[in-house]
Amino acid sequence: MKGLNLGLAFLLELCLLAALAYWGYRLDAGTAVRWLVAIGAPAALALTWSQLAAPTARRRLPPARLVVFKVIVFTLGAALLYSTGQHWLAILLEAAALLNLGLAVVWEQNGSRSRRPTNR
Repeated sequence: MKGLNLGLAFLLELCLLAALAYWGYRLDAGTAVRWLVAIGAPAALALTWSQLAAPTARRRLPPARLVVFKVIVFTLGAALLYSTGQHWLAILLEAAALLNLGLAVVWEQNGSRSRRPTNR
């Protein structure tokens, strides 16, 4: 089950990037601006995520701050998706993200990169 939760986390991260791209493309703006935001917003999030939240990030946030960061980012993504009229998808994204993060906290999947030594 823990492995499935990690897989779900990755899938939700991809859905978040897709939601940002969709929001950017649906903006009430010119075509060039829509494409710029549709590509730039997910790219900016991916860069930020790689620096702060990725398991291999050099400056990864501590576990408690990491959870707060993820809740804020997923809530913002769901709100932006909601604003495009995709209400059920936004609610589903937020609910799945909160469930996934809750299980990750319970199963201690938001910890640091270091592994506990094992006794063999």
